[in-house]
Amino acid sequence: MKWIVIILAVTLSLYANASRFKGKDGSYIVRGDTATKLFLSAGEPLRKRSEVVCINQKRDYCKSWGRTEYWYYQDSEESSVIWTIKIVDDKVVEFSWSR
Repeated sequence: MKWIVIILAVTLSLYANASRFKGKDGSYIVRGDTATKLFLSAGEPLRKRSEVVCINQKRDYCKSWGRTEYWYYQDSEESSVIWTIKIVDDKVVEFSWSR
């Protein structure tokens, strides 16, 4: 039982750390912030990728399409960590990281 609690605590702590991104200037970017704020805080990303995706789907067809961008940043404190930040309609909507 003790191991389950430890594993659960570690899992939740990793999730909490992925809910915000620390820019080069020390400020934090959270979901809902603008791409402009991200750019001003973190600078130019290492790489950008974009694709057109369905934003609003109803059953079998898409009601509206939009552009999704993925910006990639190297972590300012841990150089082996790469952050992927998903931006839809100029708003930050999702963070993920990988080594």
